[in-house]
Amino acid sequence: TIDGIDVFAATTPAPSEIDVFVLAYKDKTRTKEDLLNDAVEFLTALGQEVTPGDLKAEGGDYAVADATTVHPSRGKGKLRILVGTDITDNYVMILGTEEGRFAANESIIDAIWGSFEMWSDSGE
Repeated sequence: TIDGIDVFAATTPAPSEIDVFVLAYKDKTRTKEDLLNDAVEFLTALGQEVTPGDLKAEGGDYAVADATTVHPSRGKGKLRILVGTDITDNYVMILGTEEGRFAANESIIDAIWGSFEMWSDSGE
């Protein structure tokens, strides 16, 4: 937990080597657009220059956006960012790999974010 945000980081095994970050925190005022901006800020703090795309709704509580990145030592990357809100809970899932390997790994990326579920209390 960092500054009230629960953070999970992992990398899938070779050959896919997809970087996965999940951020979870409480703030009932956040919108999905705010969460996308939070993802950009998180990645920027990791040294990446991020260009996010537009959010596409995946249901009332979820939206997904693709993004491109440039990292000083790792080069160009491509990401898929899932954002979700549920009462007071907020979730950001960032999945990415090198730009040239994204298409080959897209089905794995989609399977990972597609399996995400939110389980929240009533917020009271």
